[in-house]
Amino acid sequence: MFSGEDKQIKSFRTDTASPSSFRFYEVRPGISVIDIFNFDISYIFSYRLDDQYNKGTLTRLSNSYTHSYGIALRNAKFITASADLVLFDRKYAETFQTLGYPDSRTILVSSQSNIWFFNRALNANLFYKVS
Repeated sequence: MFSGEDKQIKSFRTDTASPSSFRFYEVRPGISVIDIFNFDISYIFSYRLDDQYNKGTLTRLSNSYTHSYGIALRNAKFITASADLVLFDRKYAETFQTLGYPDSRTILVSSQSNIWFFNRALNANLFYKVS
């Protein structure tokens, strides 16, 4: 999947971009394997380029990489569960690093479980998220 936006706001008097201008392009290929012994498994890779206003023009802000891994248990008699792991890495261009933008790496782990007891008379939901 591809997405992007190019928003350049310019003045009538000058041909320079305004500070509210921005641009990004993102590619998100992925693969999913569905219903293998009641499990769904997925992987999505994302590559993103961001541009931001700097001294009258749009300049490369950063390159970002995201790896998303997921597994889910479906169609079980008394439980459904899912877990996701997201690895995000953003590297800023040298121009913006000198302005105080630090590179960043983030790891996000989340899980959700739904459990039913006594033929769905009692339901429990468990949710966990950490980064």
